[in-house]
Parts: sequence; C-alpha cells; structure tokens
Amino acid sequence: MKDASVSIYPNPASHVLNVDFVENETAAQTFVSSRQIEVVLYDIYGRALRRTVSKGESVRFDTSGLGEGLYFLHVIDKTPGKEGRSFKRQIQVNHQ
Repeated sequence: MKDASVSIYPNPASHVLNVDFVENETAAQTFVSSRQIEVVLYDIYGRALRRTVSKGESVRFDTSGLGEGLYFLHVIDKTPGKEGRSFKRQIQVNHQ
C-alpha cells in the first residue's frame, strides 16, 4: 500500500477491531474516491469470517462474537491498475 499507511488496533482485540487508512499528502485528493481495498478476517483454518470493501474509509469489525484465539487480517488493494498489493497481519482476540 504505497500511497497509504494502515493502522490496525487494538491488537489484541476484545470487542472491535479497527482498520484505519491514512493517505499521504500526494494521494489525498484521489485516495478515497478511487481506492478499492478489500479487508478480510480469516480464522486459523482459512475460513473468511468478516469481509468488506473500503474506498479508504476506516473499517470496524465486531469481534465480540468470535472465540478467543489467533486470526489473520488480509488487506488487498483492488484499485484498478494496482491489483495484487496486499499484506497480512496476525490478530489476537481476547475477551478479558
């Protein structure tokens, strides 16, 4: 995600997981209107549990219904011309 920074918090999550996209100044004019970013939360077996597409807005996943344990967040840039750029993060859910 060359044009943006991604902030994922809190980790460990208890009830909500936030994914914020912060664009740099050169991308600020077109970031929200032209971006297509898919955000998917997987369990350890590779099953997609939560999925959304963002145009650069913050994403919130409700984790209160998930069991405690390890999950994987996959952020995929699907913007035309930039498809395929992605990264994964381990997410811990802990309801204490």
